[in-house]
Amino acid sequence: MYPRTLLSAIVVAVVAAVAYPTVITADEAAAPRKLMYRLGIGFSPDDVPLAGALATEADGNAAVCFGLVKVAGKPRYTYFLLFKFDPAKIKTFSLGSKGELKTIFGPDGGNLPVKVAFGDKKIDFTYKFKVDGKAGTISESIKIGGKEYDKAVPRVFLVDVTQDKITYLPVKDAVPEPAGGVENVAKALKRLEEKHAQVKEFFAGKAKK
Repeated sequence: MYPRTLLSAIVVAVVAAVAYPTVITADEAAAPRKLMYRLGIGFSPDDVPLAGALATEADGNAAVCFGLVKVAGKPRYTYFLLFKFDPAKIKTFSLGSKGELKTIFGPDGGNLPVKVAFGDKKIDFTYKFKVDGKAGTISESIKIGGKEYDKAVPRVFLVDVTQDKITYLPVKDAVPEPAGGVENVAKALKRLEEKHAQVKEFFAGKAKK
C-alpha cells in the first residue's frame, strides 16, 4: 500500500516526489520480478486516484511509472510506462512535475505534466483525463516522445533509456491488469510479458520497432 498522504487540494503546484523504499516480494509463479517502490506524487487517502508512482526492479533492468483512477467504481491504470535501464549505470531516480507547470489532479480529471529521471536521462510526458461518473467512462490523452495520442490512446509504452537517444514505443491493445495498487504492478507486468511478445523481447533487448 502507499503511505497515507492526504491530497489536500485538486491543484498541486510543482509536486515533489517522496521516496518510500517498500519492497514488493510477489509470488514467484505469478510475478517473478521483484519491484521496489521508489517515488510517488499526488496520493489520495485510499490510494486511488494516484497521480503517479515509480517502481524499479530490485535486481534487474525494469521499471514502471504508473497512475491510478477509478472508472465505474473500479481502479484502472491511467498510464503504464515500462522503462528499460542499465542498473550498473543508473543509481538515482526522480519523479515530479515538469518545470514550473501546475499539476491539476483529482478523481474526476486532471492535467499531469510529469518528469521522470533515470540518472541524467530525463523523460517528459503529459497525461490528461476526464472521468464521466454517470456513464462510467474516461476520455484521455498522452503526449510522450514528442507525439500526442488522443484517439485509441495506448496505456502501455516501452521506453528505452539504455540508448544515447531515448526511444518510445506504444504497445497496441495492451491492457495492464490487475490494477489497484503498487502490489499489483509486478503481476500486471508479468501478464503483459506473457501476452505481448513485444514487451518480453523489449526487456531481453530485442524490442521491435
